[in-house]
Amino acid sequence: MSRENEARPLAPWLPWSADTDEVEVLRPPEFVAGTWTEVEIAITIRGREIEPGQRLGLGVPFGFPSPQLDDPSSDAYTTAEGPEGAELALSPMEGREHFVWITVQRGKLKPGDTLLVHYGDRSAGSPGVRLPKRSLRQMLLPCFRESDTPGLLSSSPRVTVRPNKPAGFRVHLPGTARPGERVQLRVVAQDEYGNCPAVSGRVEVVNRDAGPDLPTEIALEHGRGDSLLQAPDRGVVRVCVRDDKSGAEGVSNPMEIAAGDEHLFFGDIHAHTELSYDAGGSIDEMYEYARDVAGLDFAAAADHQTAIAGLRGKCGHVGGIPGVTFESMPPRWEATCDAAARLHEPGRFLTFVGFEFAPHEFDGHRNVYWLDDHPEMLHASGDIREWLRTRPLERLMETEDVLVIPHHPPIMWRAGIEEGGGLDYSDLPDAAQPIVEICSKHGTSEYLNNERPLRGQCRESFVLDFLERGHKFGFIGGSDTHLANPGSPLREGPYATLRFRAGLAAVWATELTREAIWEALRARGCYATTGPKIVLRFQVNDLFMGEEGCAWSARAIRVEAHGETPIILIEIVKNGRVVARWDPHRPRLDVAFEWDDSDGAERETDYYYARVRQHDGEWAWASPVWLRR
Repeated sequence: MSRENEARPLAPWLPWSADTDEVEVLRPPEFVAGTWTEVEIAITIRGREIEPGQRLGLGVPFGFPSPQLDDPSSDAYTTAEGPEGAELALSPMEGREHFVWITVQRGKLKPGDTLLVHYGDRSAGSPGVRLPKRSLRQMLLPCFRESDTPGLLSSSPRVTVRPNKPAGFRVHLPGTARPGERVQLRVVAQDEYGNCPAVSGRVEVVNRDAGPDLPTEIALEHGRGDSLLQAPDRGVVRVCVRDDKSGAEGVSNPMEIAAGDEHLFFGDIHAHTELSYDAGGSIDEMYEYARDVAGLDFAAAADHQTAIAGLRGKCGHVGGIPGVTFESMPPRWEATCDAAARLHEPGRFLTFVGFEFAPHEFDGHRNVYWLDDHPEMLHASGDIREWLRTRPLERLMETEDVLVIPHHPPIMWRAGIEEGGGLDYSDLPDAAQPIVEICSKHGTSEYLNNERPLRGQCRESFVLDFLERGHKFGFIGGSDTHLANPGSPLREGPYATLRFRAGLAAVWATELTREAIWEALRARGCYATTGPKIVLRFQVNDLFMGEEGCAWSARAIRVEAHGETPIILIEIVKNGRVVARWDPHRPRLDVAFEWDDSDGAERETDYYYARVRQHDGEWAWASPVWLRR
């Protein structure tokens, strides 16, 4: 975060005031991700006097620790001091965890007076405030005068958290390549939190025999460097790079050499930005991180309810900004569509337009996506609650150019296990929601009490429960990040529920176009990972993941997996239980596991899927195959 008020147009979806008070960040001159500091903020009165009993509201940028007022020796302790003759008091803002009230108790604040706020005040033993580990540009530090219709001061600073020092490299290759094909190799410098420092220099390619004509070195500018690699005739390629000065290394994801028509693409279509009421980071920065740092092939912002017009009332999330109403949704939706159109590059990087449908009247969340750049907003007439009760998502099902994806179906947000509630998957036909997000930063929704449990779980609302009821869907992963960093290795977020690495959607498609990815998702030709770019193939007889067919007895199952770290476990799940395992004494990076199910049919329709575990604890799940008698 830098101290300057960075030039950026006022966001039209936020409430702005005509008041002219000035807000400035005085120190430190520059903030670095993950470091401790004390922030001093000056507010200079330029308009009418502020009388005793009147107050100012001040918030910290989204993702920063909430100010606390009770313990001077603990982190984020916050104080305020006024000019001579004015006595100030700080109090928490009810329902807004990132805000405090600054109340004038005695005296006045007159034009020209300046008050100082010390966020992370160290004078009584506090270590200060630890800055977010995610680097973001132009984060809003909101300030406003209290009124019946609060509006932010136009001088509310935009501040920047900068990356920390380099700690290693991320190396990106495509998931697959044809023999002899020339593909892009990208090296990205990263700090220990997954941010990209803007460093320059050269890194050595350690295993130059990974492909013909591979250079000895790759030059980095602004933290990134590209080269071309010619794929060999066969095998799996991984490229290792090293900085001789620091000794830091990085190894790429595996790239499988395959002669078929389908390619493997990785993406994340569940990221939140400042267009949500509970997230930070611009939508452009989200797409830039996905494309340039995480090395993803496609991404989408899925901000909260941006596509529902006709809503009334305030956006009351504790992470939100006071005064924001649902009437701000049309310009938010316009910003969502504009960014997706601007940054969409078929063959290089794809974007999709979408939003998160998470009304308070229903348990369970779904994301909704369009194939078009600028889909028309939905309009709800009359009472929105009644509309949602009687026609939940029905308007979205009028065309195949709309895709609905449930996520964390059993989450209840409260610690413990509950009966009742959770997502009702049968609200919509299976054809309308052909895939489910099985994992995210919140955890895994496969079955109750798995190794990455959600915070608060509802029985009978897990992915396995829905499969056992006869529903048919494929699997993808997502991040549900609230800091505009899809594909980040950072294992935390601004809320307690966001405690794992960002998941990914892996899609087998013929080409990198919206239409090809869309078709593959609808056909369930996809799988989920908890973050690594694992190459995974799953087949039962001649049926690939996501497909349906017939087989009475002979059921030959094949799993092929190539990991970023050694694979230690492969499990075959049939009708809700594990029926076969590959569990070797010595793990391997590349595994082909075959197993014949001699038991044959157990039901009218059986389903199978595979899950894979790496040595570092990361997972992948292949979409199911369904077999009828």
